[in-house]
Amino acid sequence: MPSPNINCNLSPNEQWKDGINKAYESVKATAQKCAKNKSGGCQVDAWNKWDEEIRTTVNAFNDYLSATTPNFRSLDWRYIKAMLWTESGAKDKAWDSRPMQFGNIGDKGKVELLSPDPIKKIEYELIVPKKYRTNLDTGAHNIHQGVAYLFKKLANFDFKLIYDPDPTTYFITVKQGDTLDKIAKANNTDIEILKNMNPEVVNPRNLKPNMKLKYRKGAIKRVITGWKDISAMSIAKNYNGNGDPTYCARLNYVLQLLRKDK
Repeated sequence: MPSPNINCNLSPNEQWKDGINKAYESVKATAQKCAKNKSGGCQVDAWNKWDEEIRTTVNAFNDYLSATTPNFRSLDWRYIKAMLWTESGAKDKAWDSRPMQFGNIGDKGKVELLSPDPIKKIEYELIVPKKYRTNLDTGAHNIHQGVAYLFKKLANFDFKLIYDPDPTTYFITVKQGDTLDKIAKANNTDIEILKNMNPEVVNPRNLKPNMKLKYRKGAIKRVITGWKDISAMSIAKNYNGNGDPTYCARLNYVLQLLRKDK
């Protein structure tokens, strides 16, 4: 959280807003100074330090997820910037190393994101572009992981029967001792596909030696079926877990300032 000079006449929340307002004015003043400096070489205001990294990261995730998941709506990079200003800010000692405060001691988010559980690993790969599948302790990677965790919490996951792109219909002859599970595993298909394409064996007891079965390749897979709304309220609920009752209001406050200069 930003650490402004303490004014005892202000409530803690008013002190926080005062710090954010000063940060915004500092950013504006720096931008105006740079606009007047014809020779270039302007120094980036500390509060804007992570802008390029945020834009690059959010664009990469947006491109990856829009190409691979249904009903995806691109994330405005300013949500992440507002989260950084809300979570830490340039006055915080964590601003350079852990700007999103992701993976702090006691934070379960990083454990969930990088869990070795097979299902969690699949979800991780569905969410995170290959380039960003690293676990380094730097400010940039803290942003990468924070963005990844946000998208993971906004995604709706389910198990779904997925047919292989190969449209070929294959045939198999049932042998003594075969079961639908055994046949499915041996032929890169799924029990439900066998049942769908061979209604006579919906009841496994009807499976007899020398029967001819049709199948296509496919499997039950963990997939993203859709997305939750992207809003300050949704981020407060899903990313912050409602751990801070002021999070939504603070995030909205920063967003309103950042959108002034759209």
